[in-house]
Amino acid sequence: MHYYPPAETKIPLSAIAGAVFSSANDFETTLCNYLQIKNCTLGNSGRALLYLLLASLKKKDSGKRTEVLIPGYTCYSVAAAIARAGLKIKVYDLDPATLQPDINSLNKTA
Repeated sequence: MHYYPPAETKIPLSAIAGAVFSSANDFETTLCNYLQIKNCTLGNSGRALLYLLLASLKKKDSGKRTEVLIPGYTCYSVAAAIARAGLKIKVYDLDPATLQPDINSLNKTA
């Protein structure tokens, strides 16, 4: 029986065990090497990682952009991460039939 994470990326149990119990004891470095990427950031939740991303973008932009547009129908964690990063939240409507952005609402909000 195989276990597939939500993104359906198959990560062998031996790779996880090898990363967790490696002699270097640096999971982040081991994971980067396994994925063949230069850098990665680990966090304990998606909300924490979204906050880190937004805070990083805010810092890189020197605070020029202070607002984030989000759909009115979204997870609380998205708004919480935006607020934690010190950014303002602007909400736009969705088309109830398709859940696509309502273009009129988006244009008024932007």
